[in-house]
Amino acid sequence: MGVAAIAVTLSAIAGAFVATQPATATTGALTTAATYQPLAAATNAQAFPSGKSNAVVSINTPDTLVAQAASLAAGLGVPLVLTSSGTSTSTALADLQALGATHVSVFGTSSTFSAAFLSSLSSRVTIDVNIAESNAFERSKVLAQRLVSVHPVVVDPSVAADVRVGANYAAMNGFPLIYVDGTETSANLSTFFSNFASGSISVIGKARSVTSSIPSAQTGQVEVLNTDDPDELEVQLADRTVGAGNSATDVYVAPSDQLGSVSLAGLWAHNKGGVSLSAGAATNPGSASAFHSYASLWASELSTIHLVGKSLSNDSLVAVSQPTTVARASAPSWHLIDTTLGSATWTISYTSLGGASSYVAYDVYGESLGTSTTGSMTLAGTPSAVALVALNSSGDELARIEYRVNKFEAADERESAVIVGARAGTNYLRFLGTLKVPRLITRTMTDPFDESAEPVVVTNAITCMAFFADSGLDPTKQYRYTVQTLSSSDNRGCSSTAPQNPVVTAPVSAAAVTVPLTEFPASPEGMGLFKAGASADERAASPTTTDSALMQSQNHTTVKSRQVTAKKGGTLNRATFPDFVLRYQGFIAQQYVPFPESTGDLLRPVTAFGGDNRGGGISYGSYRFRMTVFFNFAGRTVNMVPEIGESHKFKCTVLLTGCIQTASASAPTSSLTMPYASITSNQALVRLNVDSSLPLVSFAPPINGNINFYLGVGNSTILGTHDMMPNHEIFSGLAYSEYSTNYVSRWAVLPCLYGGPGCVVQLNQGF
Repeated sequence: MGVAAIAVTLSAIAGAFVATQPATATTGALTTAATYQPLAAATNAQAFPSGKSNAVVSINTPDTLVAQAASLAAGLGVPLVLTSSGTSTSTALADLQALGATHVSVFGTSSTFSAAFLSSLSSRVTIDVNIAESNAFERSKVLAQRLVSVHPVVVDPSVAADVRVGANYAAMNGFPLIYVDGTETSANLSTFFSNFASGSISVIGKARSVTSSIPSAQTGQVEVLNTDDPDELEVQLADRTVGAGNSATDVYVAPSDQLGSVSLAGLWAHNKGGVSLSAGAATNPGSASAFHSYASLWASELSTIHLVGKSLSNDSLVAVSQPTTVARASAPSWHLIDTTLGSATWTISYTSLGGASSYVAYDVYGESLGTSTTGSMTLAGTPSAVALVALNSSGDELARIEYRVNKFEAADERESAVIVGARAGTNYLRFLGTLKVPRLITRTMTDPFDESAEPVVVTNAITCMAFFADSGLDPTKQYRYTVQTLSSSDNRGCSSTAPQNPVVTAPVSAAAVTVPLTEFPASPEGMGLFKAGASADERAASPTTTDSALMQSQNHTTVKSRQVTAKKGGTLNRATFPDFVLRYQGFIAQQYVPFPESTGDLLRPVTAFGGDNRGGGISYGSYRFRMTVFFNFAGRTVNMVPEIGESHKFKCTVLLTGCIQTASASAPTSSLTMPYASITSNQALVRLNVDSSLPLVSFAPPINGNINFYLGVGNSTILGTHDMMPNHEIFSGLAYSEYSTNYVSRWAVLPCLYGGPGCVVQLNQGF
């Protein structure tokens, strides 16, 4: 049928690129044909090698119809058979026979297939359903009825970019692709969306106008996706699909101007548990695109690329795959291996450095923490900024590694990342533990010597490797890395050969770590240490005077640091911290939250609980729970004040209006605890636990939060987990009147008030 399938090992076309770290070669394969009918047959042969007893049959034009048919096929988990004729069944029957299909769903309009076609088709296979509505929305409604258990992706078919993004997202995940064009009545839309009362609704671009017709009880389920940058949105949706358990390194690609090819690639990705993205137009598929952005972040770590499209060539595959020919930089020969927490100590391990006789660890103030002659060292206290210095037999410094640890403190929680060091303009990140998941790395660069300079934010990479090297950097600048894991499924996200339905083994976590390194000191006290002729001993006596904690000009990036510096007369060196206040609270944004319990009142049949009826970022606003912590660094005391907001029960109309209060109660403040707290003159660590149930419902699951707060010189951190309902927010400052907002949870999903899978947020950030 004129189908070409071409496999190329991309490492063979690397040209002048030289790999500096061993990596699995990216394999590319091209599947192409002159029209969609043989192209679909070719993708079916590879996506369903053992055939399938069921299939969807549609026509190969227009592309918007093919896209909807592909979303139906993906949702049903079956092949899509395309025909170029609405009257002859010859090619359709041949393709169905090749698959062994005996049952089909026919998808088209009222004029797509003739009576003779349907009669001929039904004589050979069983037609389970014939979707033949000419109106796009009416056709969408029938499609959705076949896939009612998943959430709809809503687009306006007149906007090409919206349809491309929506079609790819729908096919890749098996979601129904819904077309709206503004001609639908509000009542019709409202009735339609009410069918998805327990799911999510994705509305893309111009179709946002339908949100006014979505029932108010479902507004918390709706997300409106902006398509100002459709390529960026595609990448974000691919990352989201990886987070659901798909492989991030098995990628299916199609030209952006071939909507049918995009849909077929998405269907193939769905069946294989990979991800799909669009490349450049068919005439220049290697140009800037969603896939180009994605592949540039992955580089040589992508395992397979399947290019699908009409009338493409092997040159198209080579052009698309160019970003994957760039290899990652290798780890330095001397590097940190691991960091292990004990009850009162922590141990660092590292590779040996040639010529080194001993190793010394210094803290941020240049005070020795410990020494060793082996590849490990045990230090007292908790992890902080440390400089590890290698010395020769004469006591001269050979090299140093300056790093910060960013790690979950509890033994049963996953670790995140550690800064390993920086030498010769290269920063190295070492990820702790055995979790093998894709990690998105974002770098923020600031100039510690120029307060007016704006930070420069760059998304560096997505990597599955234990090490990540960021090279070609200016060593006089400050670098902060944010690390976000894209999947909670160990190994699957990094391997297309891992089980397609993995068991979740770890929460999605993130990290924020700073490289405290510059070539020049940031404080007058440190200038003498870098004068010409300064000895290694002089430098070793205060090895981290360039740490960001001592950089006064760095304070413009952290509100807390600016407040502390002002309070202490403009210096951060060795002084005792002033008093500090931290507030952690939860609130329900809605005024009323419906509850599945009858009131027995015909006029007000709906039971509801009262919320706080407010947005986030209000430190003095009403709350479901509140924990205020007072730090006294001079007196070395930590005190926590727990508060519980009163809960109210109402009976309301079906529209949640005219509500009458029927009961009120408060959970005990004993459900808010501070199980751990420690404080010195300049750092503190507390853990806050929330385990508070709705007092008016005996079987209500508790609101949960388990957050660790570390306050210290330089970058303080917030680490832990909390429920996705209610909203959680964190504030801190030198006093109530000086509170700054550190965190407000973006997502609060109403069903999560009653518990369930996917209802936990992992929080790990600097503040």
